[in-house]
Amino acid sequence: MPRTGADLCRYTATELSDLLEKRELSPIEIVDALLDRINEIDKAINAFVALDVDRVRAEARAAEREITAGRRKSPIHGIPIAHKDIFDVQGYVTTAGSRVTSRAAARRDAAIVVRLRDAGAIMLGKTNTTEFAAGSMELFGETRNPFDLRMTTGTSSAGSAAAVAACMVPLATGSDTGGSIRIPAAYCGIAGLKPTFDASLLAGMAPFSRSFDTPGPMARCVKDIALFLGQSSASFSVTLSGIRIGIPRRYFFEDLDPDVERAMEEALNILRQLGAQLVEINLPHIAQTGTVFWVIAYSEALKSHRDELLNRHGDFSTQLLHRLLAAACLTPEEIQHAKRERERISADLQTALMNVNALVTPTAPTPATPIGQKPILVDRNRFTRPGNLAGIPALSISCGFSAAGLPIGLQLMACKNDELMLLRIAHAYEQSTAGSKCNSPSLDGTVEPTVILTGCEQSATESKDCDVRTILTLLHQQGFHFVTEELATAAAAALEPIRSAYA
Repeated sequence: MPRTGADLCRYTATELSDLLEKRELSPIEIVDALLDRINEIDKAINAFVALDVDRVRAEARAAEREITAGRRKSPIHGIPIAHKDIFDVQGYVTTAGSRVTSRAAARRDAAIVVRLRDAGAIMLGKTNTTEFAAGSMELFGETRNPFDLRMTTGTSSAGSAAAVAACMVPLATGSDTGGSIRIPAAYCGIAGLKPTFDASLLAGMAPFSRSFDTPGPMARCVKDIALFLGQSSASFSVTLSGIRIGIPRRYFFEDLDPDVERAMEEALNILRQLGAQLVEINLPHIAQTGTVFWVIAYSEALKSHRDELLNRHGDFSTQLLHRLLAAACLTPEEIQHAKRERERISADLQTALMNVNALVTPTAPTPATPIGQKPILVDRNRFTRPGNLAGIPALSISCGFSAAGLPIGLQLMACKNDELMLLRIAHAYEQSTAGSKCNSPSLDGTVEPTVILTGCEQSATESKDCDVRTILTLLHQQGFHFVTEELATAAAAALEPIRSAYA
């Protein structure tokens, strides 16, 4: 049966790879179909920030020549991939979603881009991100959720998640500092893996928090994640007999949206039916995760961006500026305390994983929320940060939909370097549910952009616990002479929850 361009866009990377291997499809056909798809719908979604059509087609022609000549480098050879605009790609500007960064084209590829290029992947384009994968999306505007254009795609790998979910590309890179692969994956109904922390992959990646930053893959199914990693999914089982899965009810299953709670209980039942043994576990220090993460992440971010903050503070987004200034007010004792607590939380997770093969939790406590919504009491990253603190692999897959039709994510965590265990469990789950198929939304060229609210950062208020004058003096002593009383008040408001947690 003849394949249309729309058909090709909805194929998984694994299906495309099989067709390329059989010489039943050319990389040029795939690229042309995806470029047409992007042209039709990305005006509404805003996933891509850089797209060099001539260069993409040239790479596709080169891949076709190599494959035709019997020189296929790997199963990913000829497959288009998009890169989050936090990774250097030679010849492209890396903005990291910020006005602060240089506008010179990168001279070499980031480490993760090198790996994929060497395997023969075609670089399709660069995707939208929050500022340095932590702030807001002021430079290029918000990326919209393909399932509902009024909704957020989550945290910083928003463009990659939306591009994959909307079938504009089969694979994409993301980065995960506190959940920035897994939250967008959950909100967009796709799979996203934060691999084991590997400092060697940080080269050519715009920095935020160097002990947390982790590159990783995003795709529409687990088989495609395996393909990205260079792993064969042929041996994956459809049962989970002999697998022990830990359920940390405390913290991870508290204060859930009713739709998320329902979806998780259904998912746990499916895992039981597949033969897994579910074991209740306890993580004694897990409640400190949010505070510990904030202190370490933003103190490291301040080190990475101190020079820009001193010289180009006006180019930072308001949200990130306030948080970096707050981090400058942390004491050495507070930072050391956070590092000790990180060790305790990591030890708890490692101890738990000695007795089970994996942990399962919700990825986020709610489905996607409206873009522009004022901050709410629910902390959407509270279930993902523990994986970053411990440096362990964590995977989000789709486990159903809310009553409003928004995707819900299930998270799996395993011991360091045991990504294959996560993929094995997730594959069995996907094969037993509709998650094994592309749950992409129905978008076409008639979709118009939705009017999006802006200014989601709450206005700063007087802090009860942080002395604004003291903070103003402290910041001036560190050379931040541009700080006004208004900025000091905002920094105090950002720091107050941390100080309150330490009290």
